[in-house]
Amino acid sequence: MSFYSKGLGRYLANSEMTDDELQSARANARHTAMNALGHDKNRRGHAQAREYEKELKRRNLEIDNSIKGIFNGSGSY
Repeated sequence: MSFYSKGLGRYLANSEMTDDELQSARANARHTAMNALGHDKNRRGHAQAREYEKELKRRNLEIDNSIKGIFNGSGSY
């Protein structure tokens, strides 16, 4: 759980996120992990991205690789 919902005022479980939120969070987590200087941030970022990918697959959705992630964006570690 690392996607904060301002509307709800709390962090969401992956299963509570919309499809668009999942895609965006996955892109942010992957981008942050690939550009992180610290090993721990890199490792945890990739792990977080895999969790989003699992939820997308559970929903039978394809991963949208066209979305540009934001370093330390919402949903990243």
